Amino acid sequence: MNSQIADLCRLIEEVREELIQLGANKPFTDPEVVKISQELDQLLNEYEFLRHDDRYEFERKWA
Repeated sequence: MNSQIADLCRLIEEVREELIQLGANKPFTDPEVVKISQELDQLLNEYEFLRHDDRYEFERKWA
């Protein structure tokens, strides 16, 4: 897997864990939760872009 994609996958997992922790302690509408959720959305969009980019050989991490 391309190192850029591998790094992105690690970052997605870190932000996802942060969101889970925040969501367990704060309402989903809390500004901090919304901010982290939006950050995760951006990372997932970037991941999808790279996944469909023909310049990268892609190995599926999540099925």
